[in-house]
Amino acid sequence: MNFAQDSHGFDTIVEGNAYFSGNESEGAAAVGGDVRFNSFRWGVGQAQDLGSIPGDSRVGLLAGGTVVLGDSSGTMMINNGGHVSLGNAAGLQMQANGTNRAITVAGADINSTPRIFVNGGDQAINSLQAPGVFNDVFGDALTRFKQLNSCLATQPTTDGLKLHDIDNSDKVIPVGGSLAGKKIRVELDPSVSQNIWTVSVAELNSIAEISFYNGVNPSASHPLVINVTGNGTLQPNNVLVNGDKRAGLAGLLWNLGTNVTLQTNSLMQGTFFAPNGSLKVNITNNIEGQIIAGSLNITNIGEQHHYPFLGTLTCGTTTTSPSPSPTGSNTPSPTTSPTATPSPTATPTPTATPTTTPSPTASPTGTPSPTASPTASPTATPSPTGSPTSSATSGPIPPKGGGSLPNTGMDGGLVTMIWIVGAGLVMAGLIILAVRYTRRRASSNN
Repeated sequence: MNFAQDSHGFDTIVEGNAYFSGNESEGAAAVGGDVRFNSFRWGVGQAQDLGSIPGDSRVGLLAGGTVVLGDSSGTMMINNGGHVSLGNAAGLQMQANGTNRAITVAGADINSTPRIFVNGGDQAINSLQAPGVFNDVFGDALTRFKQLNSCLATQPTTDGLKLHDIDNSDKVIPVGGSLAGKKIRVELDPSVSQNIWTVSVAELNSIAEISFYNGVNPSASHPLVINVTGNGTLQPNNVLVNGDKRAGLAGLLWNLGTNVTLQTNSLMQGTFFAPNGSLKVNITNNIEGQIIAGSLNITNIGEQHHYPFLGTLTCGTTTTSPSPSPTGSNTPSPTTSPTATPSPTATPTPTATPTTTPSPTASPTGTPSPTASPTASPTATPSPTGSPTSSATSGPIPPKGGGSLPNTGMDGGLVTMIWIVGAGLVMAGLIILAVRYTRRRASSNN
């Protein structure tokens, strides 16, 4: 699936409810359920880091449900003129202060808290409520996210991927070898389009550092999935993408389970992907990447930087149905047999000749087939009841055994009958002549 296309520019995407507390995010949030907060800021990066929905390319907060101000505190700030779109704005009001907007409980003062304050943007007052927009934008994408998350969870480590031990002269760690306390360099397999490193929560927590071998980072065109098996508290130590950080983080994704808490003091790099589960975030450092979750609870975070995952990931095997045989094929069907055959065997061959009926030596295009539709041939097919009328050779072939004359086509009984009739006529003629001669002699004597 194409993450850039399915994310629509949002840094944080949540199918269900979300709670935000801590500091800030450079990007925008899309939440399918309700939003609660304790003083959080969105859109502190650049205007192009905001999200897009049909008809609006400057969205800082999109919610399929509502913002529950009664369970929130402080101010949620939307910077860079990012607009707010809620599926349900009942009990809320949007008020204007120049180009700024404040969303409060209906009837409250513009400066009262809790509130959402939109810094610039001049959003239309009547545009706050937009039912169904979240599902229109993310309904199909969330289905793809969840299917991919489940499929990736079953995948093993890519065969050609290697882990090097920095403190042991960069030697390759054997498959199944201990990772505890080691500084790891990940060597990607360049022969595949995407790499997968499958590792448990416990193993990840034991690694001292993760970087990339020879400075070859993942990328959008050659991504790496760190496939984290199991649930619990994930406490990874330093994860370092060196060089062109933006290009490297565009290809780094953490595939997480159904109930994970991300808790660390280290800088976290890459996109954290848990669309089938609950994700809790409690870190004192920054996340450099996206967050995609079924439900989300951020109780503490330094900053979320806008480094979106831009790779295209696939999982599973796609099978295709066999192509149907073309009509008019010269391949005979073996399902039927003719009622008569010139050969006493089930499958005649070009060289075999029946003992009772002469047969052609070979067909120029193939062997006669015991099927209803024999292979096409430029010569005549042997007749099932008699001698062939034509042959692939220039003349008739004598039967095996030798010494006899070629068959002229005249039946022997007919020849005998002609001889008898002819002899009878000759004898009758001689008798007539003898009788006439005898009468003449008698006449002359008288």
